[in-house]
Amino acid sequence: MVDLELLYFLFKIAIIVILVFGFAYLIALAAIVHDYSIIVNKPFLFAIETMLMSLLPGIPILFFVVTRNITWKKAWVWFASLSIKFAIFHVLSQLSGLYNWLFM
Repeated sequence: MVDLELLYFLFKIAIIVILVFGFAYLIALAAIVHDYSIIVNKPFLFAIETMLMSLLPGIPILFFVVTRNITWKKAWVWFASLSIKFAIFHVLSQLSGLYNWLFM
């Protein structure tokens, strides 16, 4: 029989490792590439992009409050942590040159 608790634990560890290595890779690329072009040329647009990229992924969490009887305190913590992660990901993606490589 498969130990589901062990599999769940290993899955959580694998997700954390992938996130850490992904962010470390983006940080390394950002340190090498320094793509500040849109930040310098269009700072307002970049601020709007960052706000949208950070806030929009958290909206489903607020929906969970209504549909799954989760407390607002938990939901705001989840929403804030997810928003912060996506904001950091967006800024690192810009600085690492990922967006220029993808969209240019």
